Amino acid sequence: MSNWHRSEKTNLRTRAEARVQAHDVDIEALSEEETSQLLHELRVQQVELELQNEELRRNQVLLAEAHDRYFKLYDNAPNSYLTTNLNGEIIAANLTALDFLKVNRASLLHRQMSDFIAAESQNDYHWMRQRLQQDEDSQEAQLKMCTSDGRAFWTFVRGNLRVQDDRPCIHYAIIDIDELKQTQVAREQQRLLAEALRDSALVLNSPDILSDKLSRILQIMASIAPFTMAQVIIIEQDGEKAQVIYEKNVRRSPDDNFDRLVSMGGLLQTIAQTEAQLVIPNLGADALKVDNAAWVPSANASFLGIPLIQDDELIGFLCLYRPVKSEFSEEDRDWFSQFAQHISLAVQESQLLDNSQQLVALKERQKIAQGLHDSIMQMLFSSQLIAQALSQIEDRQELDNQLDHLHRLNRGVMSEMNNLLLELRSSEPVSVDLAILLQRLAEGINGRSSINVTTMIDKSSDALTTEAKQVLYRLTRQVLEYMVRFANAEEVRISLEGKGQQIDLIINHDGRYFDSKELHQYEDFAITWDYAQSKSIQIDLRGESHNDGCRLIIALNNVVKE
Repeated sequence: MSNWHRSEKTNLRTRAEARVQAHDVDIEALSEEETSQLLHELRVQQVELELQNEELRRNQVLLAEAHDRYFKLYDNAPNSYLTTNLNGEIIAANLTALDFLKVNRASLLHRQMSDFIAAESQNDYHWMRQRLQQDEDSQEAQLKMCTSDGRAFWTFVRGNLRVQDDRPCIHYAIIDIDELKQTQVAREQQRLLAEALRDSALVLNSPDILSDKLSRILQIMASIAPFTMAQVIIIEQDGEKAQVIYEKNVRRSPDDNFDRLVSMGGLLQTIAQTEAQLVIPNLGADALKVDNAAWVPSANASFLGIPLIQDDELIGFLCLYRPVKSEFSEEDRDWFSQFAQHISLAVQESQLLDNSQQLVALKERQKIAQGLHDSIMQMLFSSQLIAQALSQIEDRQELDNQLDHLHRLNRGVMSEMNNLLLELRSSEPVSVDLAILLQRLAEGINGRSSINVTTMIDKSSDALTTEAKQVLYRLTRQVLEYMVRFANAEEVRISLEGKGQQIDLIINHDGRYFDSKELHQYEDFAITWDYAQSKSIQIDLRGESHNDGCRLIIALNNVVKE
């Protein structure tokens, strides 16, 4: 028996004797029957006490077993449990929490729980503690915690205010939700990527020019995964050179002679040979691959080169740059490769558009050249007939008339020859002033028809863009050709009127009225109209009929130089 048990037994004995003395009964005065009854009562009470004592002992054993089971369940529970005092000092923890935080019990107890909370969740943890102490209600929060070895992970924490050993404390139940959080983050990233790819696809379908499309696509890319610099480089047809067609956020001093036509060596050659992405964590540390490339904006950068492939053919490169400390991850590379496909499509679409515009222009020029050739041959034939007939004319007046007609024919031939030479040149006929071009058109028409065409073109035509001059010249030619054939006009006046960014070409005539719908049915005019559309020029064409004749107005919008 232990000393504690001996002392407790002695104490109980003393207390019992004191009670007996306080209620002492004179046994000698009792009768035999009373004494026997008292003895019976004492024996019954003794038995009752013994039974109660056995019950207490049995309950004590059960309580000890329940206590052991509780602590086994507490320590081995799948969730982590921590208990702190109101100051945040850890006073209890189960084994799961110890394993969770990678510490032993001795090094965990009496430490602040905030020591295991990541910096970004410290405010949420302190607010949670304050609400628990103020409201005395359970509180929940998602907190980013840290293990003793520095690994960070997301947790779901529920706190409850409890009383332990007659003192208030806070009991925390902690659940690891790091995988769930990562899944949510990945799902959100995929949503943002899908929206960005959708926006990028919408850019492809927009009427913007290539540089604007590339700017918007790269801006969308930067919203998903940042970069500091970007270049789009397209391979030339000879395969020996490449053209830097777009740069974003590249800063160079005015003294730099940046050659936008670059060699296919070094980095570009490496990407071209493998047709795979090229990642260089530090360009400055890999000078052999950089190969002194003048187009590289900064050697102190992390580099990602992505081949631009369209229809199984390498057409160029997308080059992205970041600071050395921010390398391109595998996830970044996967994302950027999807946007690189959109850039390839934008470049190919631009190339196809350029080719189609060239084909439209070529077809239109060939049609004009054929018409000029036919009119020249017709005027030359007429001149030959008149020249042969001159020797047989005796009437002086008739001779003068025929000579004047021959002179007009010759002037028309010269004008049409000049127009034909302009059309046959490889460059567009805009090196000559628009007023001179329209005057030559008028002389050509005057020389081979009975129509008298006059022009009134002032210096306002000098403010027109190159494309506007081309369109006006070609549309005027086709309208005059149509009038020669179908309008039965005798007098035609051509003039220009400027209204801000709009220029109106006005053709007044005394012939048959015709409108834009009728003109569009004329094949030669339709070809010229397509040519104008290929130049992205907005045209409004309308016809008017008055008592003094007819008027055709061709309005061109946004064609004045800024």
